[in-house]
Amino acid sequence: MPHTDVVSTSVESPLDPSIAPDVWADPRRPSLDQALDAVFRVIGQREPDRLTHPQVVAIARTFFHYTWVCRFFTMQVEDAAERVNGACADDYPLPVGLAIVKDFCNRWNGCPEEACRRDG
Repeated sequence: MPHTDVVSTSVESPLDPSIAPDVWADPRRPSLDQALDAVFRVIGQREPDRLTHPQVVAIARTFFHYTWVCRFFTMQVEDAAERVNGACADDYPLPVGLAIVKDFCNRWNGCPEEACRRDG
């Protein structure tokens, strides 16, 4: 039987390259399981059909243990939504929302201090 790198999960196609090329190939956190756990912690459901954009921001925030985020953080999540989904939207199918969180976490390098002072 040939070897395959496909991960089995009940979430439909979160690793589908057509949803987010190479996002899930990056070994940094979050893993799919960590992302699903964060979904449960933030919205109280294991596998909702859709995630709102504010929920995507809140889920991403949990991986950095932030109690609040500045506009720079939310702009970076919007950029991740554009890379993954083609545009920032009000809500996303669960696999797309998870891919946005993963893409954001793969790229987040922190906020420039000046941006936080302006929003503060």
